[in-house]
Amino acid sequence: MSATHTAPEQRTVAVDVGSLDTRGRTVVGYASVYNVLSEDLGGYREKIAPGAFADVLDSDVRALLNHDPNEVLGRTKAGTLRLFDEQRGLRFELDLPASPLGENVREAVRRGDLDGASFRFVVGQEEWDADVRTVTKVRELHDVTVATYGAYPAASVELRTRIPKEEQTMEPEVKANEEVEERTEQPVDPRPRSTSTGG
Repeated sequence: MSATHTAPEQRTVAVDVGSLDTRGRTVVGYASVYNVLSEDLGGYREKIAPGAFADVLDSDVRALLNHDPNEVLGRTKAGTLRLFDEQRGLRFELDLPASPLGENVREAVRRGDLDGASFRFVVGQEEWDADVRTVTKVRELHDVTVATYGAYPAASVELRTRIPKEEQTMEPEVKANEEVEERTEQPVDPRPRSTSTGG
């Protein structure tokens, strides 16, 4: 069964901070890894299908600290955040700002204090198999975040001095006008509910 949603949802993935260049200012990682089951999201688990982000790479996506719109770290429109739909998942490259916030994030990632990457999105299409939801299409991508906690057990991150331009930066547009569903704090079961009529 598949369904269409309008409310934004949030997912966080654990990251591997084992390989860092502490001189660098570019954080590289995967905001989403395809075909990897999340932790329990409140009665169900979830995975993202390959190519689910293909239609949203042209969105104006922000990079935030813990989804706080007052803590902006980068933006695709400015070229300081770059997104790539790869075989493994949704990869991001984030050039941290030369500011106290950017330096604090850089040091926290280097130390392992910040060990998550997150994304906030609106589901376009999904499929259910028992208590596992597969998101086959993301309709809107609101932001990518350096985060504290993880819901998905697989991802990777590095801090680099410079990133080779192997792939082209895309320029996006976003629509974010609805209440965010905080999965890590307020689990809500998004499964379609069947309705029955009785006599």
